[in-house]
Amino acid sequence: MAFWTVLWLVMPLLIIGLIAANYVRLIANFLQVLADGIETEAVIVDKTPRRGRRRFHRLVYEYTDQRGQVHRNHLDLFRSEYHNYQVGDRIAVVYSASRPHLSNTKAVVDRARQALRR
Repeated sequence: MAFWTVLWLVMPLLIIGLIAANYVRLIANFLQVLADGIETEAVIVDKTPRRGRRRFHRLVYEYTDQRGQVHRNHLDLFRSEYHNYQVGDRIAVVYSASRPHLSNTKAVVDRARQALRR
């Protein structure tokens, strides 16, 4: 009986810790792109609408780094923005020079850099 009590007490803390660790990882990856980002052009290769009442739809894009390696990443957009893009469209992205698989759109990176300068 004591095992299940401890499990019920520890499980929420474990779940919250895992969620927090994921957000820390996402922030660290974004800061890496800000620190040593290289601009390039990506091509949208797939659009995945989400079913039901989900708020975001996914765009998948590919870009080539300075070494010639192709990387694939995705972008989650609101439905209103999602319909502005088509497969084959080109978008400006910034990827990390030291970790080229990390990237984000140039617009988001520019806004973050501008906010950090204030």
